[in-house]
Amino acid sequence: MREIDEQRVLTLLGEAHKALGQLESLAELRDEEMLESQDRLGNLKYQWVVLMEACIDICNHVSVRSYGKTPESYAGCFENLREVGAIPADLASEMGDLARFRNLLVHLYWTVDNTRVIKHTKTRLDVVRRYLREIADKLKLHPTS
Repeated sequence: MREIDEQRVLTLLGEAHKALGQLESLAELRDEEMLESQDRLGNLKYQWVVLMEACIDICNHVSVRSYGKTPESYAGCFENLREVGAIPADLASEMGDLARFRNLLVHLYWTVDNTRVIKHTKTRLDVVRRYLREIADKLKLHPTS
């Protein structure tokens, strides 16, 4: 196994935190304010994709480099980290759900229920924040941004 590329993970953590910040700002808006603006909805969906891509890339990197486990799917990557004790089972399950949510946004963008995206933004950001904190703590890496 190769070592973790700390700079790569730090960069991905930084990108995730930027997207998380954008989503936190959007979460402060009333649902109606988001629903009436295609620009806001587009930004909301895009930031979710960026956030989850960063989380998945971190997961894949850690899974392969630290544990020699190649994930079979994006959701399965979080299960790999659970199996080796890198993250708890509940977090792996929730991140797996969010990976599937990312797939929905990317592959069926035009059929996504906008109210579901808004609900996720208002209720699921803590899950991602927890994942980023747990991974950074596990690897003893913390972004400066």
